[in-house]
Amino acid sequence: MSLSTTSTVDELSELHLYDKNIVSLGQIRNLSLCSKLQDLSLHCNAITSVSHLDSLSSLTSLNLSSNKISKIEGLSHLVRLTTLNLSCNEVMAIITATLRADSIAQIRCVEGLDELRSLKILVLSYNKITSLEGLNPSKFLGEVMFSNFGLILICFARR
Repeated sequence: MSLSTTSTVDELSELHLYDKNIVSLGQIRNLSLCSKLQDLSLHCNAITSVSHLDSLSSLTSLNLSSNKISKIEGLSHLVRLTTLNLSCNEVMAIITATLRADSIAQIRCVEGLDELRSLKILVLSYNKITSLEGLNPSKFLGEVMFSNFGLILICFARR
């Protein structure tokens, strides 16, 4: 899959590639040229890992829902990211938190997201999360609500 010529690619602020059978972000030629890209949606593909996003430093919203991602990694350079949707993937255990009696967890650290200081919204519903363990009070704080479908939404704030 290739994006159009360089003269238009470097002006893109939004790119939505739904259901394109993308397995690796490396398949999207010229993605690295999208220096002004703010909103990238790769919903409903077959992506297994996050890579090839190093040059997208302007990205504020990333939708990787309905893929095959099992581990959150490769995002540390996306320092402007405010919204990350990883719902409907295969993420298993990524959060360290304490669970209160009212089914709200106090988040201490989200593995793989430590450097994303602008992150406000993280959607992790419909994953395989089975573990909430450990504490690291120097990291992100936030609250999360659980339902029968797993982790719904986390809103972060820096301590």
